[in-house]
Amino acid sequence: LNVLFKHIAKVPIEKITHSSYQKLLNTLAKDYSLNSLKSINTTANMVFKYAIRDNLIKHNPRTDAIIPRKQKTIEEIKSNPIEEKYLDTDELKQFFDSLHSNALELDLERFYVLAFSGMRPGELCALQKQDLDFTENTINIYKTIYNESNNMKEYILTPPKTSGSVRVVNMDEKVMNMLKKLVTANDRRKLNLRVHYEDFHDKDFLFCRANGYPYITKTVLNRMDRLIQS
Repeated sequence: LNVLFKHIAKVPIEKITHSSYQKLLNTLAKDYSLNSLKSINTTANMVFKYAIRDNLIKHNPRTDAIIPRKQKTIEEIKSNPIEEKYLDTDELKQFFDSLHSNALELDLERFYVLAFSGMRPGELCALQKQDLDFTENTINIYKTIYNESNNMKEYILTPPKTSGSVRVVNMDEKVMNMLKKLVTANDRRKLNLRVHYEDFHDKDFLFCRANGYPYITKTVLNRMDRLIQS
């Protein structure tokens, strides 16, 4: 409200048009975060609705106004404990561009699944072949991996944090085709590697090491950091 006072308090409310209000948002976007802009926009909407009820204006200048999204730097994303966890459409496109140019083994499959499913890294690492339904193009998410020591052989599988986290997610067909190829490759490799590893861990983890043990979440986070920096 103070921001609105500062910029438009002296303007008669009937003189505020959709165009002038949009220009205000564009100007504020240079100095305020996206969350702040959303709060300002919501407050302005309340003011304009009150003015309509009092017959001071007939139309709400805020209707169909667009909140500008300025491009964030990597430093800004990493410095924000909340925003660093989520990528908007443009940021996701940039990340995929880096992914296709700098991917290591399993990076494409890992990050496409994360992006299109919304699952957590621990849930990703806990995925097994039986969790994938290639007929319905779904993934069944009902467990996560926990490994306090970061020793690949000392993992445990636990239910997700809340009962609401147990879910079946619909996946893009192209992503599922990518995973189908990975499952086939894993099955073929398993037949050969059982000869070389006496303790081969035959649990059909989707993202597994040569000896069958699952990767841990730290690996996913390290790969993510590498791609962001590239």
